[in-house]
Amino acid sequence: RRIHLMVIRDLVNDSKMPIRVRETLKRIYEETISKDIDDDVLMDTLNKLISKLSYDLQRMIYDKLNYSYNISYEGLKDMDYNEASKLYEYINKDFTCITLNDICAYKNYVNYNGTFNKEILDRALKFCYEGDKQVKIKDLISYEDLPLYLLKNEKAVIKQKLIAYVSDVSRFIKNFNAINTRIDRKNFIRSIDVFSSLVDGRLLNILSIEDLCDIISVARNNLKDVIFVYNENGLEVNRVRNKYMDILNSIREYENKNNIKLVDEIGIKMHVNLDLLNDDIVKMFDDLKEFNLPISITEFDLYATYDMIVNNTHEQIEILRERFISDLCNLIANFVRDGSIKITSFTIDS
Repeated sequence: RRIHLMVIRDLVNDSKMPIRVRETLKRIYEETISKDIDDDVLMDTLNKLISKLSYDLQRMIYDKLNYSYNISYEGLKDMDYNEASKLYEYINKDFTCITLNDICAYKNYVNYNGTFNKEILDRALKFCYEGDKQVKIKDLISYEDLPLYLLKNEKAVIKQKLIAYVSDVSRFIKNFNAINTRIDRKNFIRSIDVFSSLVDGRLLNILSIEDLCDIISVARNNLKDVIFVYNENGLEVNRVRNKYMDILNSIREYENKNNIKLVDEIGIKMHVNLDLLNDDIVKMFDDLKEFNLPISITEFDLYATYDMIVNNTHEQIEILRERFISDLCNLIANFVRDGSIKITSFTIDS
């Protein structure tokens, strides 16, 4: 939400925008802050506004929302050379794998005219390869990464364009893996999140599970040995986990019917609060065991609740965080030791 608000603020001050649009955006900005409106409601409001504008204005706002504030701008803009060097050394010393977020997402890989922009992905892969890191690619197809101009099409056109995109990017990854090999590992590019965040239903309102499986089958035909992950958030919550399991069972039906493997691993995003109970984590792992698939924790991030922030000092919250992480690591270690669950990786989110 913070990033979207920064973009809106810039648009309000952009002289290229009509005054009436700038005034509307200013009102949205002020109401979002004063009423503490969450990001989903904010984006719904923006989409309604954007849909009423001319194509050129739609494109201008859309481009800013999707491209203006990426990680390099937000995270690295104030770094000097020494700080950047220390970060690079830290990554090289303590991490074995790097997750590329949005690097080959549709919005970054496919140009508006339908051609493909491979430069960003190529540079990112070369950076990881030179640092001797394996790579995970996040969210091949995610609703958030599909541009408005694509989603305006009929379902058949959307599916056709996604197949063309997935075919090209998977061939690029296949060729990169074939050329850049290490003796001590099977694949430089370890895994791809081919299904992501389906439980919220936004993507499934546009394409069916069968449609998505048809699209991902194209990637599988090009990438026989890369691990395909179904990555989802909120799996520690029973309701979300039950929906996830239903979707995964539907994908398995497709796999059995078409004699193809589309999910090799379960991805747990695990953006969690400090008040999450240990029993809830155990229940999550126990339920997911029925699929007999390896599990990776893909985006671990830990938040203090509002009450914790109000009632504790920063030092006390840090102690709670350390205790939570210690308990979680011990729990995972127990699963690994007894062999009941194969946990392949633990990834920390930025």
